[in-house]
Amino acid sequence: LVDALRRLADQLSSSFGSRCEMIFEMDEFPLAAWVQDHLFRIAQELVVNAFKHAKSTCVFVRLSVAKQLLRLEVENDGMPFVQGKMGDEGLGTRFLRLRISALGGRLSYSPRSTKESGTLALCEVQLADRHRAKT
Repeated sequence: LVDALRRLADQLSSSFGSRCEMIFEMDEFPLAAWVQDHLFRIAQELVVNAFKHAKSTCVFVRLSVAKQLLRLEVENDGMPFVQGKMGDEGLGTRFLRLRISALGGRLSYSPRSTKESGTLALCEVQLADRHRAKT
């Protein structure tokens, strides 16, 4: 998952001519392949939306797992996200919601914590045995 997300960051940075940075803070919780697939696609959709719709010049992605809480944060410096105004009923967003629901997670959007413009998309999943890779 980490390698795939790094390659995604490189590809999208090149495609959009902008910067995409990834940070990983992972505990020893081996994620099942289906969880990794959903996380990759969720991150991909959020980053593409940040570049394409918010016109971001820089996107930061942080994936962390601590105490069985998975957090995927996608922060951008583009136009702020306004619920109902930026295509949140499009096919990509519907698939995003389905993937997050399959994980048993939730997604929220908030303004960046800095004085600059932008949005923080936060996906949180309380990890359980079903999320763990079988060894």
